Amino acid sequence: MPFKDIIVSSRVRLARNVEGLPFPTSDIGGIASYKRVLEGATAAAGFEYTLANMGELPDIDKEALVERHLISKLLCEKGSAGAVLLSKDRSVSVMINEEDHIRAQCIKPGNELYSCYRSIVKYDKELAKHLNIAFDSQFGYLTSCLTNLGTGMRASVMLFLPALVFCNKTGALINLLKKNGVTVRGIYGEGSRYKGDMFQISNTYTLGVSEEEILSVVDKAVEYCMQEESIARKRLKEERGLLLEDEVYRAYGVLTNARLLDSDEFMSQISKLKLGMSLGIINFTQTEKLDEIVLSCQPGNLCCRVGRRLSDGERDLVRAETVREALVNLK
Repeated sequence: MPFKDIIVSSRVRLARNVEGLPFPTSDIGGIASYKRVLEGATAAAGFEYTLANMGELPDIDKEALVERHLISKLLCEKGSAGAVLLSKDRSVSVMINEEDHIRAQCIKPGNELYSCYRSIVKYDKELAKHLNIAFDSQFGYLTSCLTNLGTGMRASVMLFLPALVFCNKTGALINLLKKNGVTVRGIYGEGSRYKGDMFQISNTYTLGVSEEEILSVVDKAVEYCMQEESIARKRLKEERGLLLEDEVYRAYGVLTNARLLDSDEFMSQISKLKLGMSLGIINFTQTEKLDEIVLSCQPGNLCCRVGRRLSDGERDLVRAETVREALVNLK
């Protein structure tokens, strides 16, 4: 199918808890169980990794990891009672003592849902050899939040849907997906805004369904979204023609010449540029590189690039410089 750039990334996450230990969200959870969980989580890793304790990691580094979907904001608040284990290529991240004792995930660019699943299940099987995972014959894996009870699995895909946004069809799409067991959220999950025309879709139910059924539901939803977005893009190009080309080249002009770029303007203009690239309006083919630019230009990542906390104005300056440099290399 054309328009493969519709899929930004795929992710599969598993929530697991250790039998006999209080959940990390309880008053007596946390430090008391941290060492035991940490020992099992690291022993299960059959890959090269780095380990970062939240009590030792600088705030700007935490923010950058949140922006790249490698840790959650909740984990950042755990201090010395929380940590993250990151594979060398950062495709696998294991959060320790977040909402559950273990939140293990695999995230990859593009349409890699089943590949992510295979990778994280491999880790999960090793984990079960080192820790007694809390499991009930009736309810499945026991989790801190009831919405994760059962498989404890969330399969999610980040989609880029600018044409559907322009045509005001996302509302109807979201309602349809909800009826079919799929939840739609913003770029940073529950409660976040839809920024840069990007939407995160994931399974609604974890109880009473198998892992294979969850993957199938999300995969079918992705396929449907791709079809609808493809149709909308073709129609948009046919109906707007020169006006659309003008918007795309204006966006390119702003991004390659601006000396200051705030977050909202950046996300709006990069979305137009990526749409223009996918439709062949502008002669770039590496749309995945634009996804990396989006991540690199988030506030925490900009601060990490410079090595210190930046003011709003400083971030706008560094963001503009970062974008100009990156787009020159795409020519």
